[in-house]
Amino acid sequence: MKFSGKMPLIFTAALFIFLLLEPGSHAFPVIYNLSVENPFAWFGQINTIFLNCTDNNSTLAPNISAYADIFTPNATFLNNTFLQDENKTYYLPIQVLQFWNSNSSGLMNITAHCTNELGETANASAMFVVLNQTFRETRTVNVSINATDDGRIGYFNYPTEITQYSRMNIIMEFINTGSITYSKKTRMEIGMYDANFTILANRTGLTNTIMAGGRSVETLRYTPMIYGYLWIHIIVSFNNKTADAWGYFHVKPYYSVVPGDGTPPPPPPPVVGGGGGGSEGRIWTIQLPDITPTPAPGSKKEADSGVKEMTLTYPDKIFITPGESSVAYLIVNNKGTMPLREVTVLPKMAGGIRIDVQPIMIDVLPGNSSAIYLITLDASSDVPSGIYPLDFIVSTDKISQGGHIDVEVGRTSVDDTLERTINNYQYIIVQLENEVDSLNIEGKDTTTVTLYIEQAKNTLTLAKKAYGAKDYETTRDSLKKTRNHLVNAVIALALAKGEGVIVVMAPTIWLLIALIMIIAIAAVALYMHKRNEFKINVREEEE
Repeated sequence: MKFSGKMPLIFTAALFIFLLLEPGSHAFPVIYNLSVENPFAWFGQINTIFLNCTDNNSTLAPNISAYADIFTPNATFLNNTFLQDENKTYYLPIQVLQFWNSNSSGLMNITAHCTNELGETANASAMFVVLNQTFRETRTVNVSINATDDGRIGYFNYPTEITQYSRMNIIMEFINTGSITYSKKTRMEIGMYDANFTILANRTGLTNTIMAGGRSVETLRYTPMIYGYLWIHIIVSFNNKTADAWGYFHVKPYYSVVPGDGTPPPPPPPVVGGGGGGSEGRIWTIQLPDITPTPAPGSKKEADSGVKEMTLTYPDKIFITPGESSVAYLIVNNKGTMPLREVTVLPKMAGGIRIDVQPIMIDVLPGNSSAIYLITLDASSDVPSGIYPLDFIVSTDKISQGGHIDVEVGRTSVDDTLERTINNYQYIIVQLENEVDSLNIEGKDTTTVTLYIEQAKNTLTLAKKAYGAKDYETTRDSLKKTRNHLVNAVIALALAKGEGVIVVMAPTIWLLIALIMIIAIAAVALYMHKRNEFKINVREEEE
């Protein structure tokens, strides 16, 4: 057979087409990975697209192009050309620089094209969301978790009334409200309501480790050796912090009931006990029955009935200068119809400030009546400036209510200090005069209380004149006399109302009265002694 000259060319072309179409002899480009770094990107943030493309099991380096279709038109990008890293992975950093509306958000559709040397192309698509800056500012929440070492006393329980020499249980629960584990130590103080808040006993509680969110419950015990009102203070120390709680309770005197004897014997003399550690909290052991006296049939306490309601009136803040004194008023209003008995003001304060309340206790406060108490504060000269809490409880036999006054200690000018004191005393005088007017309407004798009020007004007038003349020494002296007259006035006011009053006056007044009486008695004794000696000498001479 004879072949023409065109046959080899036709054969070669057919062979080439056969080889080209034969399965397995040619591989089209394949995109086996197209991923987005962040499914959500903020406006202006660079988001990277990663691409892997193969052809015949070998990675090509074709001409890669990419473009994006988005729902919001007129968006511009940093670039649209894929780059290649050392692992032959193609990546395209895309940054949306501008939308037609800067407050818009959009969906970014990415279509990647992988083209081989023959011009054959593989396509794949990916997408991510572009969020505008306004959306970011309103939706972004910064979450920060820091280690905290907080804690608090969650439960504090004790009997509010107990008989002398009877053991009492004080139950306390501490809660670790922080996020770390720490060790805590409990301490309890019990003391008297006097000028120095004398501590009668210290007790040490548990020292243990509490995990975050954990609770620790413990019981401390105390046996009161004196009767009256006592305060209690629980302090929990943990991780260089403290949590505390205050309370008070009443100790009734112990006595034995003798059959047939209507009047109980007087209580034993008070014994002040102290000292000792340990959670048991016993000073010494006295086994005595717990006898609670009950009111006799027909007594006033048994006959009390009606509505019980009490309100308190007092200033929110008072000012005091180191080395000076100040007076705050407290008005107890019995708004009910039931008489309130044993109305006692129990203050607590620390920080180098002495505190005194007059009158100490009013035996009976009838319904729809009020009583005025004066709280005197004396700050030492070295007390630091700051705000000190003055907490108090007005306790009665039927109802109790607490209050709080901020005592601001600061070194202000002499003018400001004296002016505040003058205004404060003037306000107290007005309140006392209002009470006197009410008593006059009831026909009560107000002679004594009016006398003390007039004395307070006179000395306050002298203080105002001295203050106007810049004579600060005389001003202080007159204000001190005014304070003493006001104390006497509130006591006389309580007596004028017909209320039984238990009064503990200022120690200096008692000392002055006692000193005058001692001098008078000594003078009389000396006179009588000299007179007797003179008579004896005359008689001897006559004989």
